[in-house]
Amino acid sequence: MRRRDVAAILTLDSLAELLTQAPTLETVPVSDPDATFVLDSLGLTWLVHLLDEKHHMTVDLADPRLLEPTSLRRLLEHVNGAAMREGTPGV
Repeated sequence: MRRRDVAAILTLDSLAELLTQAPTLETVPVSDPDATFVLDSLGLTWLVHLLDEKHHMTVDLADPRLLEPTSLRRLLEHVNGAAMREGTPGV
């Protein structure tokens, strides 16, 4: 993840909202932040697009951890952790 103009640190609710906006991710269990799911390549592409468009966050699609089984909470930690390592300010 690299810094763009302004980036937001996501919350569970904001990440869940993004996942419900992607047409290929309607089966992601957003009501349970610890339920395991797998992002397919199309779902990941949608998520990356929405993170960029709505939160000005750029996610590295080559990161293999994004295609591993995950949960909403682990995905949130990964996205926010990458933002913090890059020095991205919270909004």
